[in-house]
Amino acid sequence: MTRRPKIDKSITTKTDKNDKINQNVERHNKSYTILFDKINVQILQELLKNHNITSSEISLKLKVPLSTIQRRRSAIEKSGFLQHKYEIEPKKFGLRTADLLVDVSKGDCEEIAKEILNQYRKNILQVTIRMGSPMRNLVATVVYKDTDEVFEIMQYIRRMEHVENVEWSEIVKTILKNDSGIVANIFE
Repeated sequence: MTRRPKIDKSITTKTDKNDKINQNVERHNKSYTILFDKINVQILQELLKNHNITSSEISLKLKVPLSTIQRRRSAIEKSGFLQHKYEIEPKKFGLRTADLLVDVSKGDCEEIAKEILNQYRKNILQVTIRMGSPMRNLVATVVYKDTDEVFEIMQYIRRMEHVENVEWSEIVKTILKNDSGIVANIFE
């Protein structure tokens, strides 16, 4: 019987005497344990470096039998710790990307975020609520064709109740996307 992964409800981490990290995942009211030993961590790192890598390639790189890699990779993928997803590259379509930094003085940030999303769904990649800066507590990442389009979106947001200011910052170049750095943070 195949188990279909679903969003995990509870995750606990503990280190055993061999410095292996056990991840207990509760799914469908059943508990599964994933042992992140040296091999599983290496598999995880390889998958993060290249999500298209085959189990055969991982097996050759790590010098571990293919059947072991396949079994462990399947368990890691089913655990929900990794997300395999496609992302669109806006520049390939002639679009630009920017973060709109929104200062909300009072009121519900989620309601403002939902209104922005409802009005400009075709432009919004994500809307996040932030903490740390008393001013910029909402960020909308948008795609747009030209400055007139982003200016229109900003003007709409500025006219919303409880919005004090809107600034934008265009993403010019991504220098590094460091997903594998997270693995080092978790397992070292």
